[in-house]
Amino acid sequence: MDYPPLNMSDDSPLPSTEVTPESTAPSASADPLQLERFVQLYAASHARLHGFILTLLPQHDDAQEVLQETSLVLWRRFGDFDPSADFTRWACGIAFNIVRKFRRERMRERLFFSESLMRDIAQTRHEHADYLEERRQALSDCLQKLRDVDRRIIDAYYTQGITAVRIAEQTNRPVNTVYKALQRIRLALMQCVDHRLAAGGTP
Repeated sequence: MDYPPLNMSDDSPLPSTEVTPESTAPSASADPLQLERFVQLYAASHARLHGFILTLLPQHDDAQEVLQETSLVLWRRFGDFDPSADFTRWACGIAFNIVRKFRRERMRERLFFSESLMRDIAQTRHEHADYLEERRQALSDCLQKLRDVDRRIIDAYYTQGITAVRIAEQTNRPVNTVYKALQRIRLALMQCVDHRLAAGGTP
C-alpha cells in the first residue's frame, strides 16, 4: 500500500494535548458503536503507530509517554476522522505533531534530531510502512523461537532498557559474555527474519 505524504510542515499547528478528566476515558454518553470502531482501528494500527513514534523518539519511556498521549488525542478527535481515510496515516500525522510538542518541551534537557531530519525520518518510515510491518511480524515470530534464556536477555536489554552490566550482575555472568550473547542473538534474529521474508513469511 502506498501512503500519501504526511502533513509535517513546520507551520502545521501543534495539537492541544491537555489531559482532562473527560479525556482520559470515553464519556458515558459516547456512542457505543463509535467507541467499538475506534477500538478496532486503534488496535489494528497500534504496532505501526508505536513503531512510528519509536523511530522519532528511540527512548522507550519517551515513546510510551507520547503513545499514551496520542491515544487520548485520537479518541478526542475521532469524530473528525473520515471513515474513508487511512486511520494509521491519520494517527501518525497526529502523533508526529505530539512528538514535536514533546521535543520542544524537553529541548533544554537533552539533544534531539533537528526538525527537518525528523520530518525526513518520519516520511521515509511511513513510505516503507508495509515492509517494516512485515519485518516486525517476522521478528516477533523469530523471538518466539529463541531459547528462554536468550529471550530474557533480549527483553531485558531492549524492552526494559537494562544495561549489559546490570544483566551481567543479575545473571552472574561476565559482562563480556553478555555482550557476546547479545551479538550472537542479534545475528540469529537477523538471519531468521531475512529467511522468513525470503520464504514469504512462512516458518
